[in-house]
Amino acid sequence: MNRRTLSAALLPPLLALASPAWAQLPNDELQCRPDEPRLDKYGYLRALSLDLLGRPPTVAEYAALDAHDDVPEATLDAMLASDEFVGRAVRFHRALLWNNVRNVDLLNFQTGFQVKTPENLYWRRNPSVRYRGTTTAANEQVPCLNVPATFDANGRPVFVDQGDGTRREGYVEVQPYWAPTTTIKVCAADAQTFATSLNGTACDTNDGLNDAGCGCGPNLRLCRYSNYQSVTEAFSGDIDRRIAKLIREDRPYLELFTSRTAFVNGPMVHFLKYQTGVPAGARVTPLPYQNGRLPELNFTEVDNWQEVELDASHAGVLTSLAYLLRFQTNRARASHFYDFFLCQPFTPPAGGLPTVDPTVLPHPDLQKRDGCKYCHALLEPAAAHWGRWTERGAGFLDPNAYPATREDCRQCGMTGQLCSRECRLYYITNTFSSAEDLYIGSLNAYAYLKPQAKMHVEHGPKLLVANTVVDDRFPSCTARRALEGFFGRELTNEERGWAEDLGHQFVAGEFSYRALIKSIAQSSIYRRVR
Repeated sequence: MNRRTLSAALLPPLLALASPAWAQLPNDELQCRPDEPRLDKYGYLRALSLDLLGRPPTVAEYAALDAHDDVPEATLDAMLASDEFVGRAVRFHRALLWNNVRNVDLLNFQTGFQVKTPENLYWRRNPSVRYRGTTTAANEQVPCLNVPATFDANGRPVFVDQGDGTRREGYVEVQPYWAPTTTIKVCAADAQTFATSLNGTACDTNDGLNDAGCGCGPNLRLCRYSNYQSVTEAFSGDIDRRIAKLIREDRPYLELFTSRTAFVNGPMVHFLKYQTGVPAGARVTPLPYQNGRLPELNFTEVDNWQEVELDASHAGVLTSLAYLLRFQTNRARASHFYDFFLCQPFTPPAGGLPTVDPTVLPHPDLQKRDGCKYCHALLEPAAAHWGRWTERGAGFLDPNAYPATREDCRQCGMTGQLCSRECRLYYITNTFSSAEDLYIGSLNAYAYLKPQAKMHVEHGPKLLVANTVVDDRFPSCTARRALEGFFGRELTNEERGWAEDLGHQFVAGEFSYRALIKSIAQSSIYRRVR
């Protein structure tokens, strides 16, 4: 047989092997695809171990399977009850909550210490010009003198005029909060421990940073050294531990958004107790954690985590410091919840947004503005659930101190007088259209809010969660996100129907996340797709 004859004889069977029969049919798109092959017991064990534990099975685990026809249910249950599965669930939820806030700058830059070498003098460079001045020659900011400080009768450091045009004091020895077993030399003006300055300024506030009579307080507790990321890492760790507790104890998944249990460690407690009054861009005031609920922990106790019970205003991770600081506007907070937990992102319609008449002034209410109302008719009332949580920060506006309307804020807004700081930050005092004048003196969240949505502000995110459980969006989306986590892709239309069925089982199973994952792992679809 020559080469051409041999090729003609082999080509048809090779083509048959390369392409299934249905791929050669003219009505290919109407054909039912054959099921994917079902994993045998060893492949099934490997898939379960990788998905639930994050590792392949051990030799012993493979060997133990020899005596069984399939992976025993008890093996699956043991995986779901393991710490390895808890860790996997925590990592999965990080992708949903985006709780890494290391890039958030919490403290005013004027609180930061530098070290003057070789003298090893700790000093705050930025505010120093107010009490030491600058050199006449180089206009350079300077630290104190490398000599012990002297003090006047009031305990204030004594400054001595220098030949370079500066006034300088000496240093004091301090045991700083970030290294309490060591002693460092700190410029006396920066190390002052007074609660108020001679002018009556509270030293634990931003105003205190601008007052030469204020320092960093006892053990320098008001200021920071180095990058200070242990605090923002603690905010993320709080969410991780809330999720771990929920999964480990197999508690109802709704507690992720309703529980009042939080976790704090040393850096987090120190920040909340002493440093919220000197913020950078992100404000954590008014304090969302009541001081009486915080344990006594030192800054250095990074690994000492304590449970704390928060007040009734909290709504699980949705009012956690990490979530509020990660999404610093109420719209962003609502949008992320809708996207990741309701599978309902705010996207423009398929045909795009309608054109806007450039000759017509845009409506001040985004719920009515052309080009915006498509999303904001839903987003604005949803965002109102965070109306008592400060934007560009994580403070809580207690109704007892911050009512829905304040007469002093209304009066200054109407008359054009200088409003108080609280009015300027949290209430509507400056308006940009006559339509907004109706809301002068109201809490910011109430602007253009319809009467039926005002309850959103007072009941908070817990009301949003309750409403979306009732209409089935939250349970179905939870199942869908779990499936997408397993499959590493978006679901097909057929699989979305399965997700809705799993959502109903999720509700019937009292929101057990562990039971939801077990249902997925035991399904024939999982065994074929994986």
